[in-house]
Amino acid sequence: EIPVTLDVETEADKFAEYQVQVSETESVGTSLLTLSAEDPDDGANGRVIYRIFRQSPSSDPAVFELDSSTGTLRLVQPLDYCEVKLYSLMVQASDGGTPSLVGNGSVVVRVKDENNNPPEFSKESYDVAVSENLANGASILTLQVTDKDEVCQIWSKLAAVLLTPTNNAPV
Repeated sequence: EIPVTLDVETEADKFAEYQVQVSETESVGTSLLTLSAEDPDDGANGRVIYRIFRQSPSSDPAVFELDSSTGTLRLVQPLDYCEVKLYSLMVQASDGGTPSLVGNGSVVVRVKDENNNPPEFSKESYDVAVSENLANGASILTLQVTDKDEVCQIWSKLAAVLLTPTNNAPV
């Protein structure tokens, strides 16, 4: 007599929900996180295969890649906070059983804005004629400056206000 253990495919993969924040300046190829699904079945039935089955917003080519055997999520396209602030990935873990059982999960990727765009003036140059008897503290010019980086919007406005010359300072 030889004892035989049969593993009947009875358990779907159990899968967690994930959230990660990634800088828009993160390098392509960077590992962002590793998914983990548990399958209590033995042998091939317990082998887990990962895949992304939906990304929102969608993109072609894909922004992320999921290693099917390790569950490692990698960045494969550059991120731009001005374009997309948040990605929602629907991921799947399936096992090696017949029929294959599947567990679904989600990954939320929040893109972090960085100061990677310079402020831009509305004009390339400004010409201003100033009367020599203009009252001290009078306004002579209003500059319009924009910055594509949201984190810098208020700072670019403040910097333009603070850069006022003192007496006899070159402008």
